[in-house]
Amino acid sequence: MHKIRKCFALILAFCLTFCSAVTFGGQSSEAASKKTVYVMTKMIFHDYDEDDDDEFDTSKATFSWTYDKNGLLKSWKMVTDKGNIIVKSSVKYGKSSHLKSNRLSMYYKGADLCQHFSRKFTVNKNGCVTKIKIYNEKGKLSGYTKYSWDKKYNKTKERIYSAKGKLKEKIKYSYFSNGKMKESKTYSASGKLDSRMKYEYNGSKVTITEYDNDGEVESKTIAKMKNGNIVSLKQYDDNGELEESVTFKYKKVKTSKKKMVQGQQAVITEVGL
Repeated sequence: MHKIRKCFALILAFCLTFCSAVTFGGQSSEAASKKTVYVMTKMIFHDYDEDDDDEFDTSKATFSWTYDKNGLLKSWKMVTDKGNIIVKSSVKYGKSSHLKSNRLSMYYKGADLCQHFSRKFTVNKNGCVTKIKIYNEKGKLSGYTKYSWDKKYNKTKERIYSAKGKLKEKIKYSYFSNGKMKESKTYSASGKLDSRMKYEYNGSKVTITEYDNDGEVESKTIAKMKNGNIVSLKQYDDNGELEESVTFKYKKVKTSKKKMVQGQQAVITEVGL
């Protein structure tokens, strides 16, 4: 699951990159009107590393999302090309339509692994997620993550803790003056730089280069955008070989909660993991 989690991190970073001042920090779209917004309906993930296939019983996985009439997420699932469910999740909301919690169930080859996880969200007065607590199938806290935001609703820090409150990892984000992501740096609990990602923009194409702690290139990801939305991602290893690719599908939704929906799209993939 490591590579898919890594891909989710990239997706989240892109959503935050192409955002306006909205709840959580979310996607904006040039083609959407004041009352419409794009929501992600499907994400198709291809893994070209045959050694990883046994983890999912597949080299292809499809994510699909369902929404309520206001465009807020109701549930999502991840299915293999063989039709087997890998993960399914449901979402609950609190006051002002803020994310409150979500529950996940894990499967392997269609069988329930009896691994049911849940997350509880804390939001500030602006609706930005400031803390996510993760609970295992027994309802016991297994860890939590804290988030910091600037006045422009850009995420500036992410700190990951164990259940006992011990810092495990810290990520710092920086932005260009136009609000687009510039760089992210990941540090160990001791403060040592583990890796960093650098973002470069050229029209509708964005290139993210990942470096290890020695400054060597580990991977390069190319993203293509349309109407402010990510339409594809391709990740290459340090030898230039294609490792993974992701394609996205969207639909327009008319909503009275546009900021909430836009913001939710920025964290939609992280909500599941």
